[in-house]
Amino acid sequence: MPRRSALLRPLALLALLGACATTAAPPPSPLERALGTLRQRPAWLFEPDRCPADVMPAAEQKTEMLGDLCVTDLPTCLDRCQARDPSGCYSAALRVQALKSDEPASEALFLRACRLGSMSGCTNRAAGMTKDGNEGEAANRCAVRTFQRTCQANDPWGCTMLGWHLIEGQGIERDLERARRSLQQACVRFGQEDPACVRAMELLEQIDGAQKGKAT
Repeated sequence: MPRRSALLRPLALLALLGACATTAAPPPSPLERALGTLRQRPAWLFEPDRCPADVMPAAEQKTEMLGDLCVTDLPTCLDRCQARDPSGCYSAALRVQALKSDEPASEALFLRACRLGSMSGCTNRAAGMTKDGNEGEAANRCAVRTFQRTCQANDPWGCTMLGWHLIEGQGIERDLERARRSLQQACVRFGQEDPACVRAMELLEQIDGAQKGKAT
């Protein structure tokens, strides 16, 4: 009998080890690893928050879209961003924004892209500062200064957003004629099918309607 008990103990131990092996947690996916990195708020990314107009360089840097890469391998996009590649920062920001998982991280990525010369990064960060509509006059003035500079650099959304602020008189004096010029410029770079141009044309219709109403 003792011999039989001694034989069963190793078998029971093996069964227990096998059960543990089958229930072990799988390794985190690339996306989970990237989001975990962002949750740690790395110092290279979470730099002091500044108005984009005050940190953007004089010259725009070429930014390519890395959407497919950031969807499948967000850690690589973050590595590129840390290595001061504006494309990595901007595309990673769009990916994190689409996930709606960490808004401070996506805004920090847009601002870093802006610091590195992405005009669209500057426009997106400025838009994020005013998206709720109740951030105060200082945020609106910062956004307008940013949109003025990005529109001058021919960033379509920068021109559209500047036009909207000129229509609403938020952060800048209301000026419909200047708004019209900004909105028209939004369509120059990528044509009328670009989303920024589509929105700009909607705003132009609002201006036309307001001016017709005034005339009558």
